[in-house]
Amino acid sequence: MKQAPAPRLGRPINDRLCLKDYTMEYDIIEDQSRVLIRIKKLEGRHAAALGALEECLQGRCSCPTNQSAKLKSFEVVSGKDSIDVTLTAKDGQRLDRSDLDTCMRYTLDQVSRE
Repeated sequence: MKQAPAPRLGRPINDRLCLKDYTMEYDIIEDQSRVLIRIKKLEGRHAAALGALEECLQGRCSCPTNQSAKLKSFEVVSGKDSIDVTLTAKDGQRLDRSDLDTCMRYTLDQVSRE
């Protein structure tokens, strides 16, 4: 899988998680203390992705990073063909883009296995 170069502030990371014949895409866009993650190409796994994000929201996910401890807020907005996740860091904290990418890959991998 191709690794994207580290983006500058405010620029999106575009990534694809390719598993078997199924491809989900997501963008990570950072803006100061907030991060927007847009998940696209859900192809029938919209409900499963929302369920996995709900576990994260409730602190029940098994993501292999410590980013949830840095969160002040975690908002999920479901659209017709995408899901937007807005993360806001606690005061004095900064969300790690690399760890967020790891979280997304882990979470979407779990969704693809359902």
